[in-house]
Amino acid sequence: MAQNQKEGKKIRAISWFFLILCMFISVSDGSFSLAGDDFSLKSELLKIKSDYSEFYLDGNNLLLLGLGIGVNGISANTHLDKDIQNAYSNHVKSSTTDDLSTWAKQPGEGLYTIPALLGGYIFLRDTPVGDWSQRSLRALAVGGPTTLFLQYAIGSESPQDGGSGWKPFQSHNAVSGHAFVGSVPFITAAQMFDNIGLKIVLYGVSILPAVSRINDSQHYFSQAFLGWYLGLLSCNTVYRTDHKDKETISIYPVPIAGNGLAVVIMKRF
Repeated sequence: MAQNQKEGKKIRAISWFFLILCMFISVSDGSFSLAGDDFSLKSELLKIKSDYSEFYLDGNNLLLLGLGIGVNGISANTHLDKDIQNAYSNHVKSSTTDDLSTWAKQPGEGLYTIPALLGGYIFLRDTPVGDWSQRSLRALAVGGPTTLFLQYAIGSESPQDGGSGWKPFQSHNAVSGHAFVGSVPFITAAQMFDNIGLKIVLYGVSILPAVSRINDSQHYFSQAFLGWYLGLLSCNTVYRTDHKDKETISIYPVPIAGNGLAVVIMKRF
């Protein structure tokens, strides 16, 4: 049984990758941007260095990072997390959402997603898929250290283990790694397309790995949200690095305590 489940995971992960691959090939009409650079290890390392500077030294990005941690703190240290978990379990969760969650969490499986992206970059480097893979890997590289650090630094527990209140360095569930890893490929893809409809769909799909963790009671809302949000910040960082000479506008949807949603719009010149 365990072996069958493991094989099933591999098949679903490969299916996700080739689904996205087919999507890029089928719409390859020039509506997305290409890196257009010849490969060299030095140039790739310089890009990652610029990504790190943009993420960890930029005051606006650090402010947005603090905002995301603040939203996590409000939800985790009040009754909000448990209220959302109970409402979801009582009114949304079903056998259908369980089946959907089985698929939706697959992009967040780093052991499958990262090798798939590496394969796309190595073997399809001069195609849109290669460019998408490269940007996704850079986003994972820039946001990964923060994700790992906050998982332990905040220290909240999963719904199966206890409450989500902050307990610094006492647990490692404070940020959903599935939500972070799973969001990056889709947010990156959304940023490469000019078509608004495709952008909306891809941003919507980027949330599904986070929702799957709530559905499976593996993470509270605050933990799933922060994982997705770190993915968004990381992808926006890579986008800004690649468009430094252009005026850009970044949009950050941020849930707030209660039933509201704040939208942060940042314009860079």
